[in-house]
Amino acid sequence: MAVLVGWDAQSGEKGLLLPAGCSLVAALFYGVAGVFSARQFKGERSLDMAIGQQLAAALLLLPFAAVTLPEQVPGVEVTLSVLALAIFCTALAYLLYFALIQNVGAVKTLSVTFLVPVFGILWGALFLNEQVTLATAGGLLIILLSIALVMNARFFGKSILFKFSTK
Repeated sequence: MAVLVGWDAQSGEKGLLLPAGCSLVAALFYGVAGVFSARQFKGERSLDMAIGQQLAAALLLLPFAAVTLPEQVPGVEVTLSVLALAIFCTALAYLLYFALIQNVGAVKTLSVTFLVPVFGILWGALFLNEQVTLATAGGLLIILLSIALVMNARFFGKSILFKFSTK
């Protein structure tokens, strides 16, 4: 994150230290939750886990939603958009997420989150005309190398992680 946002992010105009720190804390909790789910709910159906997770999240967020009700009822377009996001981008995504945790393990499933900054930079550059600097490219390279290490990628016919673990 320091390479991506820069070492002097807090002193800059944008003040990126707090958002970058929040991103790191979110990633930590995401990783802990994935490993916890893999260990505590071994053998559970992914559909049951996805439903339980979404139901628990809805119940936890309900009090906050109740005190921040909109002043007017959202239109049909907004309602359909929210439903599409809820069904396709959340419910189905969590169903796939829990199925992957059961089939390939938590570490390999969670390594996909390394790609979030990659696509964030890509979409920022394409749609918001954000600058891609040398530091950004270096940060993305570090992320891609991290994915290769986590996924136990093979280099020169032998696994890097295997070489380190056998010494």
